[in-house]
Amino acid sequence: MSSVSIGYLLPDPARIRTQPPVIQPGGRPISSAAVPDWHYLTDITVEWSLEADIEGLTNGCSLSSLARIGAFIAWRSGRTNLVGSGPVIVLADGQNSLDALLPGRELGGIVTIEVRVVLLESDDLAGDFAPRRPGSLLWWQEQKITLEGTGGRFPTLAIDFSSDGLPAGDGAL
Repeated sequence: MSSVSIGYLLPDPARIRTQPPVIQPGGRPISSAAVPDWHYLTDITVEWSLEADIEGLTNGCSLSSLARIGAFIAWRSGRTNLVGSGPVIVLADGQNSLDALLPGRELGGIVTIEVRVVLLESDDLAGDFAPRRPGSLLWWQEQKITLEGTGGRFPTLAIDFSSDGLPAGDGAL
């Protein structure tokens, strides 16, 4: 969370509690934030549970009970600079489950995943300092997944130059 004013009220962070995300490269869960045997053909699924106190959240933002609050998982790849997200759900009071699919071909390096709680729709009863615009970020939490180290991958294939018909293949290393 930020200590810089963003122009509208934010809820008390304690109004939302999360469990650690379940991260599954290729359908198998991992126990740490590193995936040592990951490759570009391996998609990653993320499931993230959160518990929300909707009344406390809306009151803390000076919103009325008519406001709609949503949540989703967003991701950003440090190697490819690509971003994406899972589907947006309407946040319910109590337990909520979020999911996202991260396509392996768009990932690399360190991937940052975030759960974000946003305003979907405000109303006329909201206070003066309440968030007004759909998409206003109310709460977030992030986690990093290490897929590969600092060196990029360069796929190679061992071949025999002379038997593959390359010119001067006999003299090649």
